[in-house]
Amino acid sequence: MVDKRIIEQVLSEQREEWASMDKISLCSRKEESLVDLESNLAQVVIGVRRSGKSTLCYNVLKPYRDQLAYVNFDDERFQELTSEDLNTVLEVLYKTYGDFKYLFLDEHHHHVQCYTQQQHSACLWNNVPFTCIPTTSWQQG
Repeated sequence: MVDKRIIEQVLSEQREEWASMDKISLCSRKEESLVDLESNLAQVVIGVRRSGKSTLCYNVLKPYRDQLAYVNFDDERFQELTSEDLNTVLEVLYKTYGDFKYLFLDEHHHHVQCYTQQQHSACLWNNVPFTCIPTTSWQQG
């Protein structure tokens, strides 16, 4: 389990990091048009390591940054994150961002067991019509 204060600190820092990305111009790709922002299904971006999956998601979501919540699980302070922590992560996302329409989960593969171990972990997706999940592999379960 990760202390809620740690989750709050990490997500606050990541929000500042996301805001600073506005100053950076990233290469756009034709695949961005394949992302369906109107879909109620999670949008999963699949590709090999270091191929620009996160950049693609960033570019797609940049115009909607005021309606977005972002979490990057590639943070050493999330090393001990468990499936029980996911509801806390979601709670802190709402506290940090307010209401949001889009959820960007980056580097979730570091904690993929959190998503597969618990049936109820789907609560993370409730009421979030678009979720962008960059991943190097896809496992249907």
